[in-house]
Amino acid sequence: DNQVKEMREKQDKLNNERRENKMREKEMREKHDKEEKEEKERHEKEMRDKQDMLDNEIREKRAKEENAAAQANLEAAEFPVMPPFTDLPMLKQAFSTAEIWPVAPERIDALVSAGSITSAEAARFRANGAPGSHLEILQRWDGFKGFNKTGVSSIIRDTDARK
Repeated sequence: DNQVKEMREKQDKLNNERRENKMREKEMREKHDKEEKEEKERHEKEMRDKQDMLDNEIREKRAKEENAAAQANLEAAEFPVMPPFTDLPMLKQAFSTAEIWPVAPERIDALVSAGSITSAEAARFRANGAPGSHLEILQRWDGFKGFNKTGVSSIIRDTDARK
């Protein structure tokens, strides 16, 4: 009777050890699977990041070529292009030189009377006309990111008809 009891206790102990071993194995498999999944996700993210960088480089190269082609086309059509007033990684802007328009004499007289232009500027506008329009070459990468205040201020200054 004692022997049977001892044998059952040994059998129970062995069964418990087997259960514990199976639980440890399951935990180890789950841990391994989790680590493997995390490594796979890290690798996939790294590959996506590399692809994004390559795509951005290709877009930037294509955009630079498109910008240069636009400038060449304008200049071939006898519309010279001014130096860019914005030349940033995400934004490039340049104007063609202005098309000169005649100014109506009554408009010039009204501006002189209002003190908006000097008599020397009025004489120049009567003789030569005034800048009337520009074409803008504009390229954005990565969507709208705001205005280049410094560049816009400089182009306003550079294209001021009173100069």
